[in-house]
Amino acid sequence: MHCVRRKKSIGSPYNEISIRQMAGLMREIYAEKFGDPAVRLPDIVTVTGEEFYGKGYDDSDRRIPDIAKVRTLLNWEPRFGIREILETTMRYYVSEYRKNGGSSVPATA
Repeated sequence: MHCVRRKKSIGSPYNEISIRQMAGLMREIYAEKFGDPAVRLPDIVTVTGEEFYGKGYDDSDRRIPDIAKVRTLLNWEPRFGIREILETTMRYYVSEYRKNGGSSVPATA
């Protein structure tokens, strides 16, 4: 099957997570892997889409990629879980931040 100029959804239907859950997981990973135990991390604050984006904001409740096309056309399967993806990404950004003079102490409001 030919796959040039066809849209493909690349993601994992096994990594469904809400923004709040992702924030909590990122906070947990940061505390475990990169944080200073003597420094309390800030709380996660819930903000509605309308508060953040403004009046009239509309969004879907769930986004779960259908990877059937990419499985068939490219013989592709997701290999990484959300925690592994976040840890790898966060490790890079924390390393770059610290390398460029940033500290491990989170900013306070």
